[in-house]
Amino acid sequence: MRTKQGKPDKCKYCDSTRIIPGVNGSPSDNEIYTLKLQDKIALIGCFEIIKGCAIWACADCGEWVQDEAYLYDESNSELIQAYEDAVKNAVDNLEVLSETEMRKLIGFRFLRSYSREYLDDRIFELVKTTESFLIKTADGTKHEFVSNSLIPIDYFGMMDDYLGEEGTKEFAVWIHKKEREAVATRVASGKIQVKRKDIASSEGQSP
Repeated sequence: MRTKQGKPDKCKYCDSTRIIPGVNGSPSDNEIYTLKLQDKIALIGCFEIIKGCAIWACADCGEWVQDEAYLYDESNSELIQAYEDAVKNAVDNLEVLSETEMRKLIGFRFLRSYSREYLDDRIFELVKTTESFLIKTADGTKHEFVSNSLIPIDYFGMMDDYLGEEGTKEFAVWIHKKEREAVATRVASGKIQVKRKDIASSEGQSP
């Protein structure tokens, strides 16, 4: 294992310097879940961290650092010290949030994570059903997420709350190392449409 600075300087996917430690745990743990929503840690899952695990993630685009020099290795004392310090710093800076603040963070994270994946198609729609939600991309492809998927369907409800009475929100998302502005709009009950802002603006102009 090569010796290298314990914590990456920036994300190789989007150039963000917001690098956070990944920990094993469950979203059902309130403290861990809150730290995740605050972008202070990333969740690896309920699995033991062993040699070779990626333990650093980007808070902006969500990608994991896969560089060999940053993978978990107890023999790399500099890496382990930096990692343990980062986890401790996250826990020490845990903020108590109200239910309203939590919902806003959940909604934001939901939109940001999915927009990063689908906004290259210029537009996508989220449609809530009784037991799942559908993502319909610009080319008509449908992706269904059911209640036992990794992303609970409750997130959709939280996202709907996040849009508020006005039913629309603008937010930033990193795509191919470029920060894009996106717009999410509730177009009907149980149906939310997401576009890149530049596309939405051009469509709104008169010919």
